[in-house]
Amino acid sequence: MGKNRIEAFSDGVFAIAITLLVLNINNPDLIKASITSTLIRLYPNILAYILSFMTIGVYWVAHHTMIHFVRTIDRTALWINNLTLLFIAFMPFPTLLISWHYNDPIATTIYCLTLSMTNLTGSWFWWYVSKNSRHIEEGLSGKFIHRILVVHLCPIAIYVLAICFSFYSIYISYFLIALVPAFFILSNPLINKILLIDKTDRPWK
Repeated sequence: MGKNRIEAFSDGVFAIAITLLVLNINNPDLIKASITSTLIRLYPNILAYILSFMTIGVYWVAHHTMIHFVRTIDRTALWINNLTLLFIAFMPFPTLLISWHYNDPIATTIYCLTLSMTNLTGSWFWWYVSKNSRHIEEGLSGKFIHRILVVHLCPIAIYVLAICFSFYSIYISYFLIALVPAFFILSNPLINKILLIDKTDRPWK
């Protein structure tokens, strides 16, 4: 089957999840206070919103890029993709937890586990559609396919480290979490090297 429906449905879930994040900032009780007091009390919520917005944005770009190379879809691929969307749609909840309990390592752990599962299921999707080139475009080299899989799996190691540090230094934990979207958003030679492909590969768009 074609990939148009999976693109449209996925884009809708991403859009709703990223929009719901802003509701974590809304607190009528705090709004009644002075503007200075309100902003001071809400700064963890605002930072959590920005972090999750940028992170989901990175996942959307990664998903869009993977789908670009997908030629066809079957039922198994649809359900693996639905698992990824399950964790994307869940993101507003762990974002709410770290907004109001940012010093609690349990909240940070739930947040990192959600991100890890998003990466894991997204990597599973790419592995499935690219295995034996069953659903991807022809001409993609094995090296290129492997590099995309590695890029999708690497953030999980960062999130595991962030969980470990959350029980000792919550600020180091959040720094590690923020490194992931920063790595993919900011231009850097390392990501360019990872995605460097030879003439036999298709261009990365």
